Amino acid sequence: MLVSKSLSQPHVVWEATWEYLTDNILYKKRRETRRPDMNLTIEQIKNIALTEIENHLLSNGRSLKKWPHMPKPENFGDYNGNRLIDDELNYVVEDQLKENERLMAMITDEQRGVYEQILDAVLNDSGGVFFLYGYGGT
Repeated sequence: MLVSKSLSQPHVVWEATWEYLTDNILYKKRRETRRPDMNLTIEQIKNIALTEIENHLLSNGRSLKKWPHMPKPENFGDYNGNRLIDDELNYVVEDQLKENERLMAMITDEQRGVYEQILDAVLNDSGGVFFLYGYGGT
């Protein structure tokens, strides 16, 4: 409909139908990446759908830019499907918080002091050089 210019207010149609247009995106991405546990936010799913729409329009000499009220895909063209980046961005925050609590309960006072010193340098953007000794050396 966008290619044939038969919609005067595509943003209204998008808002009414985006759930139907995106209902299989998560399934497709899980198959494509061979990651059955992959999770995407609603915003990521919408962005993928908008990217697919934009790709189709571009192949027909059009663009979502023609409709000022229509949402546009964010970072269009930046995604390269890098599995390592996907893995880093796709962790479950609650699981990571539980793992942090479990590990923090096991560290020594000396380790906690080093941890807090490094964390303070990161959070305050002050930087620093830290030497840590472990099983593998420095």
